[in-house]
Amino acid sequence: DGIVIGTTDHHHAPASLRAINAGLHCYCEKPLTHTIHEARVIAEAAKAKGVATQMGTQIHAEPNYRRVVEIVQAGVLGDIKEVHVWVGKGWGGGERPEVGQEPPANLDWDLWLGGAPERPYAAGRYHPAQWRRWWDFGQGTLGDMGCHYMDLPFWALNLRHPTSCEAEGPEVHPETCPLGLKVKYKFPARGDMPGVDLTWYDGNLTPKQVAGERVPGSGVMFVGSNGHMYANYSNYKLFPQ
Repeated sequence: DGIVIGTTDHHHAPASLRAINAGLHCYCEKPLTHTIHEARVIAEAAKAKGVATQMGTQIHAEPNYRRVVEIVQAGVLGDIKEVHVWVGKGWGGGERPEVGQEPPANLDWDLWLGGAPERPYAAGRYHPAQWRRWWDFGQGTLGDMGCHYMDLPFWALNLRHPTSCEAEGPEVHPETCPLGLKVKYKFPARGDMPGVDLTWYDGNLTPKQVAGERVPGSGVMFVGSNGHMYANYSNYKLFPQ
């Protein structure tokens, strides 16, 4: 009746599309696809086939996230025009190995590569666990963790499409994601909610201290006209208290 997809990012769209075209309901882990174009193709196919689809996003249903959304939407912080989101992970860096090896007997390397450009297997560089560093297979820290942490401001503030996006980081590498990245998004007003400047940080980049508090390793900071709030997966804190 349905399928759950939890592969590497570059396999999400091909696997989802094949399942949907077979009339199967589809639950795919985040990020839904590797590119925006793939997401549009999946959406069109699901609509045409009339199947149920859902993207898996850990933490979204946790009580702490729901409580933070309630606080924001109740107006406790006042008008929120600024949000900071940061994660102290660095999925990136490295160069393609010059010499490959034979893949282990239990790994079909051609199947694992899928639609990605062909390359030799290299132990410990792609599979397992390191594929998020490479553009051909993953999307770096933002692609891995952005959906978890930016889920909170998107939900609480009813954010949709940004009007502008500006990224700061090292020189673009053709094959690997950056070790540290800062991205500034501008979102327009929504109903009675003002426009929002949202800034993402990853790797060793973090926002400045807020309310005299040390910035934790990861989290979300809502900056409102009546006060600030820090939140992560399991707790939140209001400033001033």
